[in-house]
Amino acid sequence: MTERPRVYLEEDCPVAELSVEAQRERGASSALPPLYYLHIWWARRPLTTSRAAVLGSLLPAGYPKEDFLALMGIPRGVDPVAERKRIDEANLTGRKLKQGFSYKRGFTNPVPRSVHDAMKAKMKELWGTETPTILDSFAGGGSIPFEAYRMGFNVILNELNPVACVIEKATIEYPALFGPELAKDIKKWGNRIAIEVEEKLIECFPKQPGESIFAYIWVRTVTCTACELSVPLSPNWWLDKSAKLGYAMQVPKHAESDTVSFTIRLKSADFDPDAGTITRGVGTCPRCAAVLESAYIKAEAQIGLMGHQLAAIGFKMANKRGRHFREVTADDLEGVIRSEALLGEKLAGWEAKGLVPTEEYPTISNDRRPQLYGMPIWSDFFNKRQLLVHLTTLERILNQPWHEIDEKKRREAIRVYLAICFSKCVDYNSLHSRLHATHVRMANTFDRHDFSIKWSYGEIDGAMGLFNWTVMQVSKSQRQLAELIGELQPGTQEFYHQDAANLSDSIHSRYEAVVIDPPYYDNVMYSECSDFFYVWMKRSIGDIFPELFATELTEKDAEAVANVARFKSAGRGKGRGLAEADYEAKMAAAFRECHRGLKDEGVLTVMFTHKKVEAWDSLAMGLMEAGFEITASWPIHTESQHSLHQAKKNAAASTILLVCRKRKEALSGEGQQRVWWEDLQHRLDERVQERAEHFTQQGLRGQDVSIACFGPALHVISQQWPVKTRDGVTIKPEVALDRARTVVSEWFIEQITEGKGKAVDSQTRFYVLAWYIFRAREFPYDEGRKLGLAQGVDIDDLIHYGVVLKKGNNISLSTPRDRARKGKLRPDAKTYPWDLDYVQAAIHAYEVGQSVELNRYHQRTGALQREGYRNAIGYLLDVLPRTDEVTEYHTLDSLWESNLRDKVSRRRDRKVAPTLEQQSRLIFFEAKDQEDVLT
Repeated sequence: MTERPRVYLEEDCPVAELSVEAQRERGASSALPPLYYLHIWWARRPLTTSRAAVLGSLLPAGYPKEDFLALMGIPRGVDPVAERKRIDEANLTGRKLKQGFSYKRGFTNPVPRSVHDAMKAKMKELWGTETPTILDSFAGGGSIPFEAYRMGFNVILNELNPVACVIEKATIEYPALFGPELAKDIKKWGNRIAIEVEEKLIECFPKQPGESIFAYIWVRTVTCTACELSVPLSPNWWLDKSAKLGYAMQVPKHAESDTVSFTIRLKSADFDPDAGTITRGVGTCPRCAAVLESAYIKAEAQIGLMGHQLAAIGFKMANKRGRHFREVTADDLEGVIRSEALLGEKLAGWEAKGLVPTEEYPTISNDRRPQLYGMPIWSDFFNKRQLLVHLTTLERILNQPWHEIDEKKRREAIRVYLAICFSKCVDYNSLHSRLHATHVRMANTFDRHDFSIKWSYGEIDGAMGLFNWTVMQVSKSQRQLAELIGELQPGTQEFYHQDAANLSDSIHSRYEAVVIDPPYYDNVMYSECSDFFYVWMKRSIGDIFPELFATELTEKDAEAVANVARFKSAGRGKGRGLAEADYEAKMAAAFRECHRGLKDEGVLTVMFTHKKVEAWDSLAMGLMEAGFEITASWPIHTESQHSLHQAKKNAAASTILLVCRKRKEALSGEGQQRVWWEDLQHRLDERVQERAEHFTQQGLRGQDVSIACFGPALHVISQQWPVKTRDGVTIKPEVALDRARTVVSEWFIEQITEGKGKAVDSQTRFYVLAWYIFRAREFPYDEGRKLGLAQGVDIDDLIHYGVVLKKGNNISLSTPRDRARKGKLRPDAKTYPWDLDYVQAAIHAYEVGQSVELNRYHQRTGALQREGYRNAIGYLLDVLPRTDEVTEYHTLDSLWESNLRDKVSRRRDRKVAPTLEQQSRLIFFEAKDQEDVLT
């Protein structure tokens, strides 16, 4: 095509509406999309965002917004943003609504036939076919291809990881082939297996009359080096936080016994469930207070001397509501003894059949904790009763009369779903699963994306509760997946298990769009985590898919992640750089494959959710070196905006959609006119500021705006790539990204200060911006360093003066109290170097002596006559988070309300999109002035 028509995402995107839907989709754990509870995958994008990426890459620019939203499952005439605002207002004021949203979540709503037909007509007009083909070469958990298939397109899925390949078949192929009726067969065969497991293991899980046990709570133990007590290791003793219930140690005297017992108790003056016996790997003996060093605990574990003690039982009772806890009885312990004896009888036979996962945990790994704590092989990830349950279940699955199912593909599908049931059993019943004391339920092994050690862990009743529950979950997921696919005429689906950097020629030159959610640098080590499931899947369905399970463990050398562990042998300090270079090379090769097979007029849309500039730098370099230019970027807010922990993660709160095209010069082979970096900077600055304003109006704030503006910065340089300085040096993308960060931070401070950014000193500007951008006390050191550079502040000076603390790879903003305690802020001083110091000293004075001490402080320092002091208070009141953790806000709020209302102007946040909470608080103050009631 000589003229390449622009697609929808190159000109428009209903960011606000999509953000509401994406957050709705993930907001209710009881109503998550069925992909989420089919099988764990560590980086699934919301279905809303995935469908928007697919449709926005294929529909023509100028497509009516109302029609686009209808394709997203948002009914005509509905305003999701207004409905979200109405609900938030009700939540803030405590008002109960008869109805929340007036429509079901978008991904659950069928697309009207007329809307779908109109879309197909546009596809035919633009692409020459009603069913364009989409490639996802990093298909992962399957969200993108699932949504593309639902919309009726032809889908090509490729994935390197075998576990993900199995998940994708269960997500798309089998629901499409067999419909919701297959769920009945899954239940039928699953219930048969569950009954057989119960018959084999019922005596290993004794119960009291009417009791149904949902959790056995265990603690790991080591022997005290001083008094020989078997020390239970747990960071806390919580069972149910809402009920203030825990399990308390009963520590015997030395002459009585060396074993602790436990009682169920409410939190009280003499029992604090937060007072555990181990912190950061170092234990304390509750009897003699001896310190059990981390090295000793690890050594005990590695030689098999770390024990396991059953400490409490969680149960439900017939005809009695709620979840309850009780002490361990002799019958409970007898069940454990029976299970260990039974395992001893059967283990050798199971090993001879190859059922036991005796593969070694990889010696080259980013997470060495399993090896350090005595789990050198995969079967060590379970206590003896858990291992007995899993091996018994696996044997019963394999020994079913599968020949009774005549149809080969149906037999394959049922076996895959039951293997996934078994996979969930393993996930929720290991030494890494635990009781979630806030929700009073079991949390799975991967409640984090690693193998974090659980000193107190949980076990589910493996005779009656476990497999039955997973069968219910998986059959429900399969039925709902089939129902979501619905009756719209589907396209085709093809599955490939290949390296994204080396796709087979049969895939190439066949697709109009590539839509991918690539690995995020070093966020998740997918292969390392999925080995946990791989060793069991290999045994349960390896005969069905020998090509997927031919190796001992998953492929790691070809995986496109920044895996530092693979390069540690290169020498100290070199591993990180080599891992980054390896990731960049692999992503570039994968993008070249996308370029090679994508039609010349086609679109590549990349989803990316990462904070680190290094990750963006690698992504952009790979795209541009492969011959792509970035034509548009859009941020979809997909994570909770209230999480104060978000800033410590590398994943951002928004998913950025980067829209890319083959660079015209790369297609024609012609050269391009050289444009120097020095000449591009002004254009980049204008573009970034314009988009910062636009994204802020769309409801984004803080770091999400900074990250969203990376796309516009890359757009400017990718059009002219490679870009060189006048002395001939090719710039790296990170130069443009750092420039974008500086432009955005300067724009932020101008909005916060209403154009009076110089009214406070640079150190105070840094502090204000840090709270505004990161929305958290703690954030990565390098992010703080770069923010400091943008403000002309040396972050190490701020560390020296105690404004921030260095904590490993992070820094933390100090509280005024901490600064004063450490001698970094003198409460009795008459003058201070920075406006921030005056404010923090005032906060400290108010916290110490309320209004009396604050008045003394003002008289001593003359702070009220300082414009910088008054301005800084106003700015901080605008940017500090309104949470219990940020005590500075509450103190400053009280200080302003009771002492400074007439002296300090509290601004309305006009240009930086005030949160609803900010607006409500301002209304509240005005209402109090008029003695009105806030409603």
